Amino acid sequence: MLAIIGWVFLAFVFWVVGAVLYAVFRDRHYYKDADKHMKMINEQFVRAVIKHEFPCDLTDEDAEVVKDTLAHFKGINDSEDKSEQTQFTVLLEEIYEAVEADQQGRYRACLAELAQCGAVILRMMCRVQGKIDALKMRQFYGEDVDCDGVG
Repeated sequence: MLAIIGWVFLAFVFWVVGAVLYAVFRDRHYYKDADKHMKMINEQFVRAVIKHEFPCDLTDEDAEVVKDTLAHFKGINDSEDKSEQTQFTVLLEEIYEAVEADQQGRYRACLAELAQCGAVILRMMCRVQGKIDALKMRQFYGEDVDCDGVG
């Protein structure tokens, strides 16, 4: 029961982050599909609650791996040379920061990091939607392109 309450709270946090991002960026074409993506996240959240048990705590050995991995992604994302930084390295850094905060008992910080994960994911979804829209336009104008079954 506590796990379900935790998942519901996390979904609420993601929804709030999405609502704030949408309110801030709704006039920008890039974020025009944010509502649709938040609906997708909520649908997947319900499925995840049903499908997956709430994860158990990490061991001390896991904590060391998290520390090393977090340092790796921070090094990539904070370096002067941004050539290795991608949306995925940013997301992974946020995920590992959330795990580290949870391990250290800093639960509010953990929630803040998870909200940042949600914001990065929403931005990634909007970027991918932009690619799909561009492919649809190319199809509309008669170019032979594949949208992975999107049409």
